[in-house]
Amino acid sequence: MAAFENETILRKSDLNKLSEYAHSKCILFFWASWHTPSQPGGQMDEVYNHLKKNYGTLIQFLKVEAENSSEISFHFNVQSVPTFIALVGGNEYGRVEGVNAPEVAKLAASLSAAVAPALKIPLQSDNPLNIDTELSEKLNSLINSAPVMLFMKGSADAPKCKFSRKITDILKDQGVGFASFDILTDESVRQALKIHSNWPTYPQLYAKGVLIGGVDIVEQLSLEGSLLAELGVSQLEEPPQQTTQIPEDEAVTLENRLKSLTHQSQVMLFMKGTPENPKCGFSRTIVQILRDSNIIFDFFDILTDENIRQGLKTYSNWPTYPQLYVKGDLVGGVDIVKELQSAGNLAEQLGLEIQPAGSTLEDRLKSLIGQSRVMLFMKGSPEEPKCGFSSKIVKILQDEGIAFDTFDILEDNEVRQGLKAFSNWPTYPQLYVNNELIGGVDIVQEMQASNELASLKG
Repeated sequence: MAAFENETILRKSDLNKLSEYAHSKCILFFWASWHTPSQPGGQMDEVYNHLKKNYGTLIQFLKVEAENSSEISFHFNVQSVPTFIALVGGNEYGRVEGVNAPEVAKLAASLSAAVAPALKIPLQSDNPLNIDTELSEKLNSLINSAPVMLFMKGSADAPKCKFSRKITDILKDQGVGFASFDILTDESVRQALKIHSNWPTYPQLYAKGVLIGGVDIVEQLSLEGSLLAELGVSQLEEPPQQTTQIPEDEAVTLENRLKSLTHQSQVMLFMKGTPENPKCGFSRTIVQILRDSNIIFDFFDILTDENIRQGLKTYSNWPTYPQLYVKGDLVGGVDIVKELQSAGNLAEQLGLEIQPAGSTLEDRLKSLIGQSRVMLFMKGSPEEPKCGFSSKIVKILQDEGIAFDTFDILEDNEVRQGLKAFSNWPTYPQLYVNNELIGGVDIVQEMQASNELASLKG
């Protein structure tokens, strides 16, 4: 049946070949190499291959790389990828634009039964493939058992495949509450749901009874910042977690620790992951905003400490992450920071000293050194030092009761290399007091032995 090599058309003249199929049907899949779900092996490419397998004897399936086949894209007025266009005898029968697998499946099913061009694509019936009535009712009940329902391999706490693990991580990172069903525990549901949804693989995510898609689609929606809207989640909330009651004396200690952390730096970000490796889209966005605004900040990875993660939500009365603090006061999350950015200079909105345009690395280093009266440049953080010398100097300062701020030089290679030249000191950690270099761990040890550190308490 195929008249095109590799089932790909590149030129407008290729469309003339479609006249050979004047009484046949065709689906054109417009894709782009930069669009992950449309790439070979991506979710929509997988949908295309699945439909071709199911309807290949009735429908001619062709791929069009939209940007490399501009004549064809222009001819069909393709504005975005992916776009699926159904043709009967060379005339357009219907189209689906965007990542919408269920509608593409409906289009293919409708086209397979069509005998002439139609103005309206009939809706898919509730039970198109004669699934047993009792099983169909069970599927509908499961699909609608929660506002957001995930059919996966394993459980949310113990996924049994990497795709299920990935999609649960995305949902958890974005604070989406969801229920799940382990399709490995019920083979009848596992097989029937693929037919019911016309979706060949797992995991499958549903919102309010409607199929959203698999992991590639969910990941794409997450990266685009539209996942919550697509799921119909009106308020971002962290999923409920099992917690234990903290004894009163431990709660006091935790509160003191939280207060210390929120005041650790003039601008303090509590996030998932690190600035160089954010673990959720919201943390990635707020880091980029702060960097674009030339705002120097310290951070704490709440994924490394569950007590801090849960305790800070109560301390701040703010249920989600990231959380941004300035001078110990909560500013808010990514939405508030976006609003402040759109209102003008973000540093000015936050009450920070505005860095002049075109400021140099030297200006930045001076600003970092002056960020606190006692400033320590180290590897890692006081809670998690990344070298023995950093661990040792932190312990000395803490034992002496000296308040200090820190900067993790492992997170910024420009600062790491630049400060060595600026201070003419080749190693880390480096301790500064009142903008003056004191030295490294050996000098601090000597000062401790001679009781000179007492003067740093200020």
